[in-house]
Amino acid sequence: MQKNLLSIVLLILGIFIFSFPVGAQTIIWSEDFTYPDGTMIGDGVPPKWTVDITACTFDGDDHFEVRSNQMEGNDLDGEAVWRSQGIDISGYASVSISVDLSEVGDLEATDYIRVYYQIDGGAETLFDTNGDVSDDFDNLVASQANLSGNILIIVVRVLNNATTEFIRFDNVTVREGTQTLDHFSIAPIANQKVGVPFSTTVTAKDASDATVTSFTGTVDISDLSGNISPTTSGNFTAGVWTGNVTISSEYTSDQITVTNSSGTETGTSNQFDVVTGPAPGSVVINELMWMGSSLSSADEWIELRNTTSGDIDLSGWQLTKLSSGSEAFMLEIPAGNTIPANGYFLISNYDEANSQIAVTPDLVDASVSLANTQLQIKLYDGQWDGSGTLIDTADDGVGAPAAGDNTLKYSMSRETPPGDGTLALNWFTADLAIGWDVGATEKGTPGAANFANEPEIDVQRPVGTSISDGGSDNIGSQNVGAVNLTYTIDNSAGTDQLEVTAVTVSNLTNCSGFTVVTGLPLNIAAGAAADLQISFNVDAIGAFSFDMDISNNDADENPYDIAVSGSVADSDNDGITDVDEGVTDRDGDGIPNNQDYDPSGWIYNEDNGEIVTGGTISISPSTGVTIIEDGSNGYYQFTVSQGGDYTLSYTPPAGFNLSSTCTAQSGTLDPDPATDPNPYVVGAGSRDGTTNKMTNWDCGDNPYYWNFHLEVGDPVLINNNIPLKPQPTNIVLSAFTAKVSESGILLQWTTETEPDNAGFNIFRSQAESGEYLKINETLLPSQGNDTSGADYSYLDNPAQTGSYYYKLQSVSLTGDTSFYGPVSAILTSANMAQNIIPDNFSLSQNYPNPFNPETQINFALPEPASVALNIYDVNGHLVRTLVSGLQTTGTHLVSWDGRDNSGARVVSGVYFYYFKAIGVKQSFSQTKKMVLMK
Repeated sequence: MQKNLLSIVLLILGIFIFSFPVGAQTIIWSEDFTYPDGTMIGDGVPPKWTVDITACTFDGDDHFEVRSNQMEGNDLDGEAVWRSQGIDISGYASVSISVDLSEVGDLEATDYIRVYYQIDGGAETLFDTNGDVSDDFDNLVASQANLSGNILIIVVRVLNNATTEFIRFDNVTVREGTQTLDHFSIAPIANQKVGVPFSTTVTAKDASDATVTSFTGTVDISDLSGNISPTTSGNFTAGVWTGNVTISSEYTSDQITVTNSSGTETGTSNQFDVVTGPAPGSVVINELMWMGSSLSSADEWIELRNTTSGDIDLSGWQLTKLSSGSEAFMLEIPAGNTIPANGYFLISNYDEANSQIAVTPDLVDASVSLANTQLQIKLYDGQWDGSGTLIDTADDGVGAPAAGDNTLKYSMSRETPPGDGTLALNWFTADLAIGWDVGATEKGTPGAANFANEPEIDVQRPVGTSISDGGSDNIGSQNVGAVNLTYTIDNSAGTDQLEVTAVTVSNLTNCSGFTVVTGLPLNIAAGAAADLQISFNVDAIGAFSFDMDISNNDADENPYDIAVSGSVADSDNDGITDVDEGVTDRDGDGIPNNQDYDPSGWIYNEDNGEIVTGGTISISPSTGVTIIEDGSNGYYQFTVSQGGDYTLSYTPPAGFNLSSTCTAQSGTLDPDPATDPNPYVVGAGSRDGTTNKMTNWDCGDNPYYWNFHLEVGDPVLINNNIPLKPQPTNIVLSAFTAKVSESGILLQWTTETEPDNAGFNIFRSQAESGEYLKINETLLPSQGNDTSGADYSYLDNPAQTGSYYYKLQSVSLTGDTSFYGPVSAILTSANMAQNIIPDNFSLSQNYPNPFNPETQINFALPEPASVALNIYDVNGHLVRTLVSGLQTTGTHLVSWDGRDNSGARVVSGVYFYYFKAIGVKQSFSQTKKMVLMK
């Protein structure tokens, strides 16, 4: 009968803020429900919190109110809603919420407590951790981290439907700041077998026991036996890691401990045993005919059942019984006896001919003796009072047997699943008769299932690892794009055909395109299993999830519900998923690939490998291009949203030029997703995070491209590294010599680079430490630049013999000067005799001719003249200017090194040198031919 209906509507008229520091985080708002029992509205105006029970139906003591300083819902018969006031979080960059949850009684699958947050009037959103809890559960903490906005509202929705069901919540707390890792929790671990992998789930927790979803590192794994592997977990996803571990030796009361990489936070599991051989529960005592039959009270038998999908050797296994209150040996199963997978093994006091049963026992042993009171049978996989492991126990040895009818001769039968055999609730009195002689009135199922034919669905992934109905399947880290999953649909415990008729999904988050690959309906015979393959697309980096319902003909598990979740992690935010990158260290800098940021390319000094900042990239065409990093920080990254041809350009910062020796590849880079790996690593070098240098800056190991053909879905390009050459800050002089020639003293010098150089002057002295005087009339103009140099010569005609010293002066565009040298030469009288003023203008044939790589050209001037000496190819194109400007009286010698005006070497062939001199009194011109031969 409906006795009361209360509706309280939340009116947000103001905002209360409660803020005080706790540890590393500040509590912004909290509620611990310190109110008198029966309170249904929080303190304050407006109230700190309100409830809405308009959808509930209350009788008697049904309620949704404060009880014993916590919020409690009992027999609601409709959804009750608790709602906080608006909480101002505008002054905080990030906040987290935690709520303690608990329950008492046997909650049904339809009962729930759901915890939501609402930001700035948006939609209610379930907490990431324990936001939706249904059915029976232990004490939990619902938590949500990393929220931001202006106004936060917390909403708790509760539903249960029985007077024995109580759902409670308490300690609603809003904290400032990012969650801080405090410890790890390890999901309960059952007893395990030596050498057999088993699944372990570890969760990162903060001080309030909320999941630290931002934790993506690894933990070290150890146990008391010292024989556990692996010793390091994989990377956590949203604060959780689930993986298989194996313990390779027996150990009683083992415990697993996990520790983060810095050794500051730990977690320890419950105690469990690691045993050799079949694990406890792999074979169960399935049926006991403790009362005998109508033929004889000694017509007793024991039925064992194999609960696994593999045959088990029972050789040497022993059964015990209670005798005068103490455990005593009953019988041993002889060697050579095996119980088949998911099958039965019947041990009888009588053979078939002398028993009411119509099946042949697997073992006839007169030692079978089952008490009618204080019944307890134990099964060991060896010597019961020695090295044997207790596999199963039937009944508790107190009072009458847990089930069975002594008058009607109905057997004591085990439930499915078998559960703890010492508990009466896991036994029932047989109501089915299979395997009896004609006319027998006994009931039981010797050598057969304890139930009438029915399917029994069990969903597994991987094979052998069950996912409970209503359970979850975290498939871990995946890639963006298609994901294929294969589930095993197991009917090994069924006694009739299982039929899967449909698979549907709902609540898809960050995924789409769900498809059932396996044809339906899927029919699975009793005792068999089959694969069910599904496919879906993950849409983007981040967490994804969906709810999957498997419709089938197992009446008590239809539909079979699984919450599927996972994530696409990109720990280093470089656009490449952790799955693609892996945890190896491709560049050898000590950082795993999935934590080592990899841009499209680094920009580095080819001389020392240092990362160069300050320059910028551009991409042409720019349509559909997103430049994430423009190169100014020493690296660049870009993405495209449409396919096409793209050209990368780069403008170096001041003081650097693009490398002239380590040049880009001439072709177009066209990655192929069908054949190329992701990421596509172009060059071997990457930034070393400790030195800010490239791990490898060798040009041969770091090819790079300017031109690309890119399509959406192509592998991500990384390490397309751009080498730079520092601009020189002064002249680099590689040679400066003086030698006596037939025309005088020939000065020659070679430069590699000439940044900001205007030209040169020659200074002469007759003593190395004496006074040097300039001897050229006008500045000898520069022929080089920032990136290239030139060859120069100057002929001096001293008036007398002796030793001569020369210094070369460079003059910058701003007038700054630098001296090089001195170099020296000795001029003798014989040399002077050669240095005679010519009578006429003349041009000599070059020597040598043909030549490689250098030749010399001599010309004579009877008077000072303006001279031009140029090299031309056979097509009349100017190749090189050797002399241009005023030259002094005398004989001059000029060298040509086979390079053009840009410094590039010319090809073999015929060339012409044209000489023209214009003096005060006369002029002269002449052309001669020469041959460059390589």
